[in-house]
Amino acid sequence: MSSRKIVTRIVVKTELVLLSPAHFGNGDSENATDMPLLKDERDDKSPLIPGSSICGALRSYLKSLENGHQSKRGEPSSLVESLFGSDKHSSEKQQSRVIVTDTIGKYRGHEQRQGVRLRPESRTAEDDALYSYRLWATNTIFPLRIELVISEDNDRDQLLNGFVHALAGLSNGGISLGAKKTRGFGRVSTGPWRIAEYDMRKQSDLLAWITGQESGGRTTSLDNILDYSKSQAGLTDRREELEIKADFALDSSILIRSRSGLSASDPDVVHIHRPLADGAGEIAVIPGTSWAGALRTRASRIMELAAGKTRGSSAVDSLFGSSPEIRTNQKASRIRIDESIIENCREDLVQNRVAIDPFTGGARDGALFDEKPVFATPDGRVPLRLKIINPVNTDIGLSLLLLKDLWTGDIPIGGESSVGRGRFHGLRAEIILKQQSGTKNWIITEDSGKLEITGGDRQQLESYVSSLRSNAEILK
Repeated sequence: MSSRKIVTRIVVKTELVLLSPAHFGNGDSENATDMPLLKDERDDKSPLIPGSSICGALRSYLKSLENGHQSKRGEPSSLVESLFGSDKHSSEKQQSRVIVTDTIGKYRGHEQRQGVRLRPESRTAEDDALYSYRLWATNTIFPLRIELVISEDNDRDQLLNGFVHALAGLSNGGISLGAKKTRGFGRVSTGPWRIAEYDMRKQSDLLAWITGQESGGRTTSLDNILDYSKSQAGLTDRREELEIKADFALDSSILIRSRSGLSASDPDVVHIHRPLADGAGEIAVIPGTSWAGALRTRASRIMELAAGKTRGSSAVDSLFGSSPEIRTNQKASRIRIDESIIENCREDLVQNRVAIDPFTGGARDGALFDEKPVFATPDGRVPLRLKIINPVNTDIGLSLLLLKDLWTGDIPIGGESSVGRGRFHGLRAEIILKQQSGTKNWIITEDSGKLEITGGDRQQLESYVSSLRSNAEILK
């Protein structure tokens, strides 16, 4: 095998910071949890992210920039293959020029959550569908080291341009890591960047690279990694996305169960919280899985009425991902929903309740229990952030109907919806549609019970809902 004739190595260092809880699994199962975490074997405690996982995320992100989201398998991508090597379907075999080191983070704690699959018809839990998983805490920091290798026959500017654009995905929210990325987990950001460039034809630089020292006079510190590339031309963002940023107010209370009382003095049921980034306390949240489950259930009802059960289920699976019972031709979710922090809520109230015997009308023996939901306040806010990749008109129309139902309090989130929990009313929504033809933007607000739409043609929004109806007729 001939030498690659390496002339330059560019070593990039930064800190990877978790903006939301993340799950990096080890592939095993324990009695304590169905989805355990990957840890450093030396102390069985520190969180670990394999370099292969980060490298795969960088490759996927750059390919989506160059060819669009969910580009077809085997679709040519010269820049991606030049940087990250050939895939298994390529006739040419190229070695990756990007080297990503495994990273071990500093332990900041972890949390354990439970999930359950619901029956869409009744919104009740399916039998034997309860599972648990662990998450690394928000603000866990991982030192990151990534290296770019450049040979003498390479186009340096092209490789460097693609390299920094891929790394920028770690900073701008374009890349999430770990499991359940489409449900708000694994969101990351980065600290300042430090870049050292080594000329491998010089003995001093070669020794500096071997010993891990920064080369003299060729080290750069940047806040934005894109500033390191002098050639920004030739990389057009071909992604198409629909993004909805909505703010709601909680009508009364919400209860998404997290655990039973840990001691005799604790309430029997407590709303789900996650640790604060600084470790000083907890904050109430609505997981992306809760949003997705409620929206999927309502989307199924809409599409079933519009196109029939079979066709409607296929359309919903295309957007939200295949149902667990489907074993072949599975589809990944195209809708991504972030975990929401419930802002300015009241969390100090405990509600006592008792189960009633339907035959006698009296309290059941031993059925007294207490709950600690989250209650609304006048200035409380609940943000919802969702994104649909490669949206078609039907997806846009369906998402607008779902937004309308959330806005009017017709879609409850969490448990005990029959007693009024989990309902919202809309305050403001921003709709951003990014397509190859350009970007469109609408802002929806409510004034004295009347909706106001600014920034774009409101008739076009209506046309998306109309297209949902017409396409549904075709599906029938």
